[in-house]
Amino acid sequence: MGYLQSGRKCHDQVLKNGVDEVLLVQNSLIHMYGCCGDVGVARVVFNTMLSRNLVSWNSIIDGYVAISELNTAYALFDEMPKRNLITWNVMIAGHLKARNPGFALKLFREMGRLGLKGNARTMVSVITACGRSARLKEGRSVHASIIRMLARLSLIIDTALIDMY
Repeated sequence: MGYLQSGRKCHDQVLKNGVDEVLLVQNSLIHMYGCCGDVGVARVVFNTMLSRNLVSWNSIIDGYVAISELNTAYALFDEMPKRNLITWNVMIAGHLKARNPGFALKLFREMGRLGLKGNARTMVSVITACGRSARLKEGRSVHASIIRMLARLSLIIDTALIDMY
């Protein structure tokens, strides 16, 4: 039995036991369907929710990013009442994966204008985006920010920096 079939059986049990309106359960269903590539069902669960939290929004956006439906993901991103670092990381990495490093960098700059600082995952995506779009000057600036921001670099960041330079 595949993951999606197992997930559907779990969803059947959710309905059978009457816990289909519990926020944590709904978020888990959105995440599960998104991971299995069935974003249509994830969206049905999302649309029928009486209340949503950041996990709900991040899960549905991640599902669309995973199947490379970035326009839909971005529309949801714009509609979100509140974003967190996970939201930004999902969108930045998604655009990088879709070979749109320029838009990934645009999102990173927007994030900075809003006063949010990235974490190591953000920085790896941004450094990679700089390298893929031949923006060495911006990459050096990001590198300097990393040195100021992080006490110690990681192997993944070091590798991204080597690739960029």
